[in-house]
Amino acid sequence: MEMECVDGATVANENAAAWWDALASARGNAMIRRRGWFWVPGSLRSGLRIMILRPDLGPDALAEITELAGSWPRTSRITVEDPHNLVDLTGIGLTPNSLPVMLREPGPVPGTPRLAASVVTDPAEIALVERVVVDGFPLRQFQQPYTVGEALPLALTDHPGVAFYLARRDGEPVGACMTMYDGVAGGIYWVGTLPEHRSQGVGRAVMTAALHHLGNVPATLTATAAGQPLYESMGFRTVAEATWWWHTTD
Repeated sequence: MEMECVDGATVANENAAAWWDALASARGNAMIRRRGWFWVPGSLRSGLRIMILRPDLGPDALAEITELAGSWPRTSRITVEDPHNLVDLTGIGLTPNSLPVMLREPGPVPGTPRLAASVVTDPAEIALVERVVVDGFPLRQFQQPYTVGEALPLALTDHPGVAFYLARRDGEPVGACMTMYDGVAGGIYWVGTLPEHRSQGVGRAVMTAALHHLGNVPATLTATAAGQPLYESMGFRTVAEATWWWHTTD
């Protein structure tokens, strides 16, 4: 694929839509599509997810998004992902955070990880991936009480584009992530390292496993400030600065 012809932000947005469609279905939720955006009404624990996909939303769509986010129960989480920086949700009490959307062109994976990570398919190992992500990413809304399969239902394995990765040190799980291949690109989601194993090469190990498994396709992710230097060292570049609007119950 000639990456010069690819709109990296569009590739990332469409992959995120595919990921949330698969995750919502596995959790028994609906992903409700509108022109240029979608929303996933989850449980009180998983919360409301809204993502804007296109930069040309009109005032009616933006008003609908604002009304929807404003009407969601404040005892639950609210996330509005806005890669095009179209909405201002401070008036309904949400907090903005800027996160880089990153893309990696196909090519050799640089560096050699200090420990191994691999794709896992066994249900018991997928449960380990979930626990590492819940505690290490972290997904705090699923921590207390923790219930196996609530954050990452095993039904996700029914989707042919989803893969799970687990890194171990001395036999113990220490890092994990998952990927979504949508036929165009591979999105990397929820790269998590258990707190006591951070800054020891775990993130690079799971990222390397994911990139090798995805093969010769573009890869995309949304980075945190802590993860961005690692991703840049592995060939990712920033293609957009997205605003994420949050209300959490943490």
